[in-house]
Amino acid sequence: MFGVIMRIQKVAIKNFRLLSDVSLILEASETVIVGRNNSGKTSLSEVMRRLLDDGPVNFQLEDFSSASY
Repeated sequence: MFGVIMRIQKVAIKNFRLLSDVSLILEASETVIVGRNNSGKTSLSEVMRRLLDDGPVNFQLEDFSSASY
């Protein structure tokens, strides 16, 4: 039996927590995210976790920046 392997090549995120407008191109083997405190690293990992997790995607009002209201 053969499976299909899909790879995420680009990520674009708008108005999620600290990420107002972010676009990332992901490398084929691995991508390392580094940055200062309060720069959005956790926000990025959290939105990716939610979207890639099995089951429903749950967001709360607090997940979106006040600029998007």
